[in-house]
Parts: sequence; C-alpha cells; structure tokens
Amino acid sequence: MGCDSQILLAARLAANAHKGQTRKWGHASDPYILHPMRVAGRVAINPKATTDMIAAAWLHDTAEDCGYTEIDMSVNGVNNEVIRMVLELTNPKMPGVPRAERKEVTRKRLSAASWGARVIKLEDRIDNIRETIYDMYTPQDFVKLYLDESDALLLCLEGTDDELEGELRELILRGKQRE
Repeated sequence: MGCDSQILLAARLAANAHKGQTRKWGHASDPYILHPMRVAGRVAINPKATTDMIAAAWLHDTAEDCGYTEIDMSVNGVNNEVIRMVLELTNPKMPGVPRAERKEVTRKRLSAASWGARVIKLEDRIDNIRETIYDMYTPQDFVKLYLDESDALLLCLEGTDDELEGELRELILRGKQRE
C-alpha cells in the first residue's frame, strides 16, 4: 500500500469509527472527526513527520474512544507502525482508579513512547486546550484541572519538539490567566 493510501485509509477508518460522535463541551454539535482531522493536519506540516505519524494522528482516539482493537486496525489494512503508535497513545482502561493515578500512569507511559507518538500527543493536547479554554460552556473547575494536568504532561514530553512544547506552554499560560 502506498504512502498516501495509508493516510487515506486511516482518515476513512477514523471517520467511520467516530461516526455520530460529537465533542464533549460547547462544541458538542461539532462532529468528533474534526479533532483528529486537525491533529493529523498539524502533524502533516511538521517537517519531520512521517506518513505513519500522519495516519496514527488520524486514528489516535479510535482504540480508546471507539473500541477499535489492534486486530480491527490490522484487518482493515493499517500497518504495524501506525498501530504501534496508536496503542502508545491509548490510555489503558483502569475502572475505579482515581483520575490523578490514571494520569500519572499515562505520563509514565508517554515519557517512554516513540518520538512520533509524543509529537502526536503534543498536537492532541494543543488542540484540546484550544477548544477547552476558549469554550464558555466548559466548566471552569475542569479547565483548571486540565491545564494543571497539561503542565505535568508537558514535563514528561520535554525534549520532543521545542516549537510544539513552547506552543503548549503558551496555551497553558493563557488558559491560566483566563481563570
């Protein structure tokens, strides 16, 4: 399968997986697929991005939010490198575990993730914060919690991409100034 085909395949699979889903807060009428589309688009313009990174960015929420498994992706033609990155970005199910502990597990896992997965995570967090801090319907206590968690996440992603880290740092600062 050609390079472009892997990206198109991932985009189509993501669109199918997220069909009918919407964003959580004030943009609840927006189709969820707009989020992975923005993340993949931003990954695509990174000069060091690979085709596999762009495809994984499209699929980054499918396992966690849609129940797509490694097998589902594989039988649909997703290559092993893309699947590996998607799984690196997927938070494990931890029912009953407090949010703070789950986020700590996620940070430890991401600190050991591949460079490509870490770039996708930075882009994902940047997009999520943009939606969250500029949305008047998002509860302020959640905004504060999310910004604090983003600060901690940024620490474990340091050394990935200076430009993206700076952008995320600036968004966190702007968000905290709005509180």
